[in-house]
Amino acid sequence: MKAVRSRADTGLNEAERTPETPSGKNISRRTLLGVIGAGAALIVGGSTVQNLTASSSLGSALGTSGYTIYTVTGGFPTYDPQTFRIQVNGSVQHPLTLSLDELKAIDSTTLKATFQCVTGWIVPNQTFGGARLAKVIEKAGPKSDAQYVNFTSFDGTYTESLPLARAMKSDVIVVTHLDGAPLSRPHGAPVRLFVDGEYGYKSIKWLSEITLSPTPIVGYWEQNGYPNNATIA
Repeated sequence: MKAVRSRADTGLNEAERTPETPSGKNISRRTLLGVIGAGAALIVGGSTVQNLTASSSLGSALGTSGYTIYTVTGGFPTYDPQTFRIQVNGSVQHPLTLSLDELKAIDSTTLKATFQCVTGWIVPNQTFGGARLAKVIEKAGPKSDAQYVNFTSFDGTYTESLPLARAMKSDVIVVTHLDGAPLSRPHGAPVRLFVDGEYGYKSIKWLSEITLSPTPIVGYWEQNGYPNNATIA
């Protein structure tokens, strides 16, 4: 059964927001990486964040029109589509090793929503296709001590986490398609996460491992000053 919902454009630029940390202290605009121009480089935690799709022509060629693609690794990781698998492990009764076909067999859904980056840009009316994360977790069978869902990228750098209760909502998608087409490498192929209603840094790209645990890991961007709570107000 397909679940389709939409999220309206808030009309607010991220520069006008001051998200809070769990302690209630505001994160500064500087910490939130204000956009400083097409093609420019940003520095976070000693890593260079490169904007690889500054021009519209390049963005179109990469299948990323409307998006600004950042990387801290200098490029996009490669994978073998024949051998790629997603691991679901940790505090689960039935650890899973899933091919893309096996993932699709668990669930197939679409979600129409707006993608919003913490740096201020917005891409509305995107259709994300894939499996609801809740269905994947149900297939693995969370143990009683599972409180968080942690995510790891096969690029060797990016990490993220969500409370289990948030991960089980129907608007969290393990994405394989965008607007009806398979994900491109800049978009996180072959699999990424999408968390509707939260800033894009929660929607980790190049997803390879989903781990349930009693405690969360600290996400890559949270290690560099972003708040754990990424809810778009």
